[in-house]
Amino acid sequence: MSLFTRLSELSKDRSGQFAVIFSLMILPVLAGVGVGVDYAYALQTKTRLQDATDAAALFAAREYRKSGELPPEADVFSFV
Repeated sequence: MSLFTRLSELSKDRSGQFAVIFSLMILPVLAGVGVGVDYAYALQTKTRLQDATDAAALFAAREYRKSGELPPEADVFSFV
């Protein structure tokens, strides 16, 4: 039985069970989608923060190699 056939049968069903089950299941499904979106955003933010930290460390290492001393903290923060 194909999905289209099954959905067609459900749309013709007048007993009300489909509406009850759908209304009970839509909240967990939407919550799952919301959690997934939030988790993806958190991972993206973590990656961007790690990239900025790595870039600041490379900047400080390059400046140390040039001058023999670490750059001021304000210079590193302004670089990021």
